Amino acid sequence: MRSIVAAFRLPWPFARICAVDLGASRATAAVFRYGSRRLRCLRFVTVDFREFPETDGAWATAAGGAFSEVVRRLGYRGPAVLALAPHLVLTKHATTPAVNSEQREKVVHFEATQAVPLALEDMVWDCVGDFDARPDWRLTFSVAKREVIEVVAAAAKQAGLAVRAVFPAGRALAADWGAAEGSLPPAVIQVGARSTTVLVRSAGDYRERSIAVGGHAVVAALAEELGVPVTEAGRRLPAHEAILAAPIDRLAAALVLESGQFEGIHSREEQADDRVVLTGEYATLPGLAPRIAAYLGLRVDSPASAGMTSTGSAPGREEELARTRDQLRVVSGLVRLYRGPGHDGGLLPEQLRAEFRAARQFRRQLLMGVLPVAALLPPCVHYATVTRLASQRAEMLSAQRRELERCVELNAAILPRIWNERSQAKEYCGLLERRGRWIGILRDLQQCLAADEAAWLERMECTSQTGTKQSRPTLRVHGRILDLADPVGPATPELGDRARRILDQIRGCSWVERMEDERFNLTEPGTLRFEATLVVAPICEEATIP
Repeated sequence: MRSIVAAFRLPWPFARICAVDLGASRATAAVFRYGSRRLRCLRFVTVDFREFPETDGAWATAAGGAFSEVVRRLGYRGPAVLALAPHLVLTKHATTPAVNSEQREKVVHFEATQAVPLALEDMVWDCVGDFDARPDWRLTFSVAKREVIEVVAAAAKQAGLAVRAVFPAGRALAADWGAAEGSLPPAVIQVGARSTTVLVRSAGDYRERSIAVGGHAVVAALAEELGVPVTEAGRRLPAHEAILAAPIDRLAAALVLESGQFEGIHSREEQADDRVVLTGEYATLPGLAPRIAAYLGLRVDSPASAGMTSTGSAPGREEELARTRDQLRVVSGLVRLYRGPGHDGGLLPEQLRAEFRAARQFRRQLLMGVLPVAALLPPCVHYATVTRLASQRAEMLSAQRRELERCVELNAAILPRIWNERSQAKEYCGLLERRGRWIGILRDLQQCLAADEAAWLERMECTSQTGTKQSRPTLRVHGRILDLADPVGPATPELGDRARRILDQIRGCSWVERMEDERFNLTEPGTLRFEATLVVAPICEEATIP
């Protein structure tokens, strides 16, 4: 029943929420507006931890310290949803026969005690599954330490964020990839610092699994080999590919061997795509993608080429958008899980859930108490306000009427001047357009004659006939070409070829509609006279005045 109510719940159109992805070495936060039809990211930040935490307690302290920086840089205080790093969440999968809704809670609790090798009383756990499927249910259990979540939630509350839900980062990543458009890959590998999340598509949806191996081990091995700090070794990765070969090979083998989720990708008949998308903070380790491709026998896409759609931008812009999209996948998936039905807080401890429900119940009771008081306000106040506003409106309309009558008289006096100046402006615009047109014609003629240093124009005759609509302005050009090699000798046919080249260039100008009546005179020694009539293309007779 709760899922049905949540499915038909209409959120406030300007509702906002902060989604925070708490990774192994950094925190990525974004503020989303989720009340409209599509998610809209207003702003996002990434805060790196000061030191790489090696234990769960150190991680909780570092994550709690990052909240104040996130709130300061985002400028946001209010509800928030968190994602726990994969190395803090134990993920287990189970399959059980489907039962009726009355027995579902008992069956889920029994399967949790069987699948999770921990005391559930000291943990916070959550279960999701396809409970509408028949005949079997596929369940996914997520388990995390209660004390870690309570420390993180307390730090978020102190910074100004009210935690509404806590989800595993792998589930949020699966929700974002499942909502993507386009050709979806059969598997996604997100390589983090201390863990790796593997998503495998099955029955149109992604199932996640966290593996306790990450890219920080490769950087630490390089730092130990070079004798430098880990931060310095991270900047030297491309220059030491030979040293990284063995750690990269061990990382790729661990990803493939420990996942156990790649079985059946090649044999799945409905799966036409044979690629695996490699993303994450350490996905660009030198040689990691080829090693995974060699182990799996599949094509592995790098983070820069893993986008679902192409933006048509420059290569640098495309890489920046792909990197930003990769950073925002978990936080956008968090908002999708929060908006979806039936989550009930995810891994949020029961005490925090009770506080949230009590605060919501108090606001609801307060609203129910204020509404009757507002409804019992004396109606005479309303009628008095309406009468006063009506009188003010009547006085305002009278003043506006007198002003409008004065404007009508003024407009009647100046309207003839406006039309006269408008017609003059049209004439001036037409003259300016013709002037610019003839300047362009003379410039084109000069450029065409500049190709031959011994050619020039002696005169031009312009005729314009406006008696009929079919008439065109014509330009009669008279030119001369000099034979520089023999100025006093008889004219040669070469001069005619030069003249034809010049006329062909003139004929190719945009303002020439056609060329007529070409004449050549070779009677003078060393000189060729040429004549041609250029029919100018029509131009608009009047400029348009808005």
